[in-house]
Amino acid sequence: MKKGLLFLFALIYSFLSYGQVYLAEDFGSGTMPPTGWTIDGYAAQWSNEATSKAGGTSPEAMFSYINVTNGTSRLISPVVDLTGVSSVTLSFNHYYDYYAPGTKIGVAKRFGTSAWTTVWELPATANMGPETRVIPLTGVGQPDFQFCIYIAGNLYNVDYWYIDDIKLFIP
Repeated sequence: MKKGLLFLFALIYSFLSYGQVYLAEDFGSGTMPPTGWTIDGYAAQWSNEATSKAGGTSPEAMFSYINVTNGTSRLISPVVDLTGVSSVTLSFNHYYDYYAPGTKIGVAKRFGTSAWTTVWELPATANMGPETRVIPLTGVGQPDFQFCIYIAGNLYNVDYWYIDDIKLFIP
């Protein structure tokens, strides 16, 4: 009886300790962009690669350089209904393969077709990663929420940018 009760309490605790996952993408489908995702700007530079440089498992997304000195490319999430949710967490693995300065990477959010609002951004000054980025997002409680992971600036000055295991969740 004690073992049964202990098991039941452990089971209930495990369900309560996990948050809600709204979106998860591991690029395992082999398509770029994955179903429901879109790419804005230089879509041909995005590919699905059989590598694991971002720190996840193969395959992963990869952005490769292009001879453009002032551009922006966004990997845009599907629309997520976050009605009644005040904050969520975005996490993703990435590895930035540096070539020269002049590029920045970041995350932005929007509702519907409104303008993007940057929530995290870094100038690329060296190789970054592999690492997991965890970004808290607040003020998200809308039915038409989207986020994007973007690269901007001199796109010739990146060798490659690898991204994997994107997750939007409540911890």
